[in-house]
Amino acid sequence: MTTTTTTTNPVPELDVERLQGFAQQVGGDTATAAGIAMMVLGDELGLYRAMAGAGPVTAETLADAVGCSRRLISEWLLSQAAAGYLTYGADTETFELGTEESLVLAVDDSPAFMVGAVRILRSMFLDGQRLVEAFRSDGALSWGEHHQCMFHGMEHFFGNYYRQPLVEAWIPRVDGLVDRLAAGGRVLDVGCGTGAAVIAMAEAYPQATFVGIDSHGPSVDTARRRADEHGVAERVSFEVAEAATYQPEAPFDAVLFIEALHDMGDPDAAIRRAGANLVDGGSIVAVEINAADTRATQLGDPMARMHFAASTALCTPMALSQEGPRALGNQVGFARWTEIFAENGFSSAVEMDRTPMFLVIEAQR
Repeated sequence: MTTTTTTTNPVPELDVERLQGFAQQVGGDTATAAGIAMMVLGDELGLYRAMAGAGPVTAETLADAVGCSRRLISEWLLSQAAAGYLTYGADTETFELGTEESLVLAVDDSPAFMVGAVRILRSMFLDGQRLVEAFRSDGALSWGEHHQCMFHGMEHFFGNYYRQPLVEAWIPRVDGLVDRLAAGGRVLDVGCGTGAAVIAMAEAYPQATFVGIDSHGPSVDTARRRADEHGVAERVSFEVAEAATYQPEAPFDAVLFIEALHDMGDPDAAIRRAGANLVDGGSIVAVEINAADTRATQLGDPMARMHFAASTALCTPMALSQEGPRALGNQVGFARWTEIFAENGFSSAVEMDRTPMFLVIEAQR
């Protein structure tokens, strides 16, 4: 007779303190997500803008100013006071948006404006089912498939961070480029989106001409309209074109990739095409997310959670939709970029600048 012995795996001892701590962490994250929804409301209804510089206001005063329900405005104000965004006056039942808070929540062209990031996050929720389908198939989700709030969010969030340093710091650091632009030089912006960078450069360098290309037609239409509005359309052109195949009528003194190269399925082909479109001595300027060279260091970055979420929902699916050989994600790092540029004929790649948000690389052949 054979005796069978059953082995029971021991039940791990529960660390109650760890459980409670993690539950509190997730609860805090859930509260933050609810706050994001309230920020979207505040932006879309113009509530932050109405409060900027207005001093203490009551729910009734704000509701009448923006034409909204007094009862709902009252609850929204309390949610913002609970988040610490507004100062609450208990004696007068008033709420105030401070000057510093206004620069973050209400002033669109402020370098500290953060609501653009909220619009990007909103698109992640609105595109949620498409992302689920991408996970369950080939991982592809093209740029044009996202909700339109993502395009506006990208421009407002990232554009506010790069417009000023682009024209005042990064272009002047490229040897001889300012002189070339003053003499009528040409610059190409690959992946130009809605044209913010091109228009900023055109306003800053009135003797030069600029071309922006993007594969997303609606963004190009917006860029053309804004060029007219800013009075630079005679020196600026926008085209729907692919980075790896674009052939201009004349070469450029510089080719820019602003928050675009890591989104491409074949960044190697885009780099080679950019090189073919440069004058002798011309440069590629690539503006990328500031990422460390190792995963361990990247994960220690306070912004890592945001970066990897965006890479999961936006950057990597876009690259996969192009069916190229690479899907880099947005956390590439300077050492890897140096290798990629070298593999495609650019032996000189230098770190031109590194800000809390961006890594800026200049590459020459």
